[in-house]
Amino acid sequence: MRNPNDISPPETPTTRTPDSVRVPVPGCPCPLPHVPTEHQRTMEVNSLIFSSEFDSGNLRKAKFDDRTNEYHLYQSRDAQDTAYEAPYTTWFHFSVKGAKPGQLAQFVIMNMNKQNRLYKQDYRPLYKVVPNDVSDPSLPIYNNWQRLPSPVSIKPHAGENLMSLKFKFKFDVHFLKQFEPKPTSRNNTSSNNNNNNTPPHPPPMTPSSPDDCNFTVYFAFCFPQSYTESQNTLHKLDVSASALASKGIYYHREALTLSLDKRRVDMITLSNLEGKMEGRDAPFHFTPSTVPESESHQNLRAHKFDLQRKKVCFISSRVHPGETPAQFVFDGILNFLLSDDVRAKQLRKQYVFKLVPMLNPDGVARGHYRCDSRGVNLNRFYDEPCPNAHPSIYAVKHFLSSNASNLRLYLDLHAHASKRGCFIYGNHLEKEEDQLANQLYVKMISMNSPWFEYKGSDFSQKGMSGKDKRDNGLTKEGSGRVGIYMATGIPHCYTLECNYNVGLNTGVVGNCSKVRFPESMTAGFAQTVFGESPVYGYSEGVRGLGRYLGNPSRMTTPKYNREMFCNVGEGCVIALLDMSGTNPICRLGGNVPSTNPGRLTSGSSI
Repeated sequence: MRNPNDISPPETPTTRTPDSVRVPVPGCPCPLPHVPTEHQRTMEVNSLIFSSEFDSGNLRKAKFDDRTNEYHLYQSRDAQDTAYEAPYTTWFHFSVKGAKPGQLAQFVIMNMNKQNRLYKQDYRPLYKVVPNDVSDPSLPIYNNWQRLPSPVSIKPHAGENLMSLKFKFKFDVHFLKQFEPKPTSRNNTSSNNNNNNTPPHPPPMTPSSPDDCNFTVYFAFCFPQSYTESQNTLHKLDVSASALASKGIYYHREALTLSLDKRRVDMITLSNLEGKMEGRDAPFHFTPSTVPESESHQNLRAHKFDLQRKKVCFISSRVHPGETPAQFVFDGILNFLLSDDVRAKQLRKQYVFKLVPMLNPDGVARGHYRCDSRGVNLNRFYDEPCPNAHPSIYAVKHFLSSNASNLRLYLDLHAHASKRGCFIYGNHLEKEEDQLANQLYVKMISMNSPWFEYKGSDFSQKGMSGKDKRDNGLTKEGSGRVGIYMATGIPHCYTLECNYNVGLNTGVVGNCSKVRFPESMTAGFAQTVFGESPVYGYSEGVRGLGRYLGNPSRMTTPKYNREMFCNVGEGCVIALLDMSGTNPICRLGGNVPSTNPGRLTSGSSI
């Protein structure tokens, strides 16, 4: 069996044309361009041009079958063609261009991992359309990912853990209409006037010709977000740091460590400015003094905070690179904590948030599904991480162990292919009071997000030690939630899972009221807060309260989208306020709107 601590060099990326780079901003290091690996390539097959030559791309080979009139596609395994190759071929992400207007193409991905349960629930991969003359297809206006319009079909391979995935796609010229400039309003003749906060329209696109529809279609297993896109988002926040500070928000980004391929493993610190101290956290021996983007840019640690009054909440994502719903849950958390929402202000008042957006940047950039560049599932090494072989896991555990007495929450974000819904894997604690508090926080998430399902959560002893055949017999004792619990002893250590496709039920989120739990059930959350509580100063008005009202229950839940995943993230942090009894817009025990607008039904209290 492969030695997971082996750190001999992996496949060296082949030099290719890099992705586009942002314009540098003084004082903020600019994200480095992506260098495609050997298996991220471009190929022309029967007049169509296929490419995975970009960050998070995965398509190794394409062939055309004249007999069936199908394009047969093959994915790369995690760490393909190296000594560390792992048998994961669930994630795909590639582009197709050169199609004729109206051409109907049939694609068959020949070596997908079996995900029968997911696809039998009418799961449909994603696509987006981008005009060919666009220099940066990752811009928000071109990031309109949608599920395939027609159902897909699967065919399991006998005697193998593989299946074929077949789908059709019509290259319709009408796709380009969404990018046509809108006519200028008579009341708004200035081309620079954009007060409605809508994105500017792109320049006119080159029309399609009889031989080329002039757009590229990207296909992906799930809503993608690459390492480059994540870095660009954080770069924009770096630029706006002074504006955030003027609003009383403390924002700091540091490279906690570097991955094996020398990519940043970032940690973001978010709070308000109260309790902030002059000194900075002491540097760790594994933390780089400078960052890869600029050798002249010093990698400063975050400022210290008075942790006797403001405790630490830690949230991480993308230890498994193909589990992209986790990234959008993370985005929901980050965006909410940076917002002007009164609950976000209270969260920043009570806590110091330490956020790691991408634990496995190498796997993300290489287009892997579950492993890093050496075929290792990093979420099985929290018990004994190696600083050389598992730098991000070692850095996180070291940081959390050093702050164990001030840690209130550990939450690691994931996605799930077989079990439906958004739910939590929690630990099984010996003390009844600890277990009650452990599960109460999870219940509070369900009270703040209709897409989170408490009933699907698991707090069993077996869930803390079970073996996974995919991981060469490694147990869940090496997972983040178990490893960090064993290292710190805090009861609130969790793995959040979101199904790629759909849930079992849509929850009922109630209206606002004020409910407090006994102190014994919320120990550690009810911290002293600075200044006046916003509970007594909320003045957004009746019109603004509409977004905080509950929703009627539904018989079924719709297909998940990015906004739903973001909403689950919001619920995860709002639940902290319910645990401490400081939620200025508490939903517990309030009235729940009925499907009949003429009456209300009472919600149940916990």
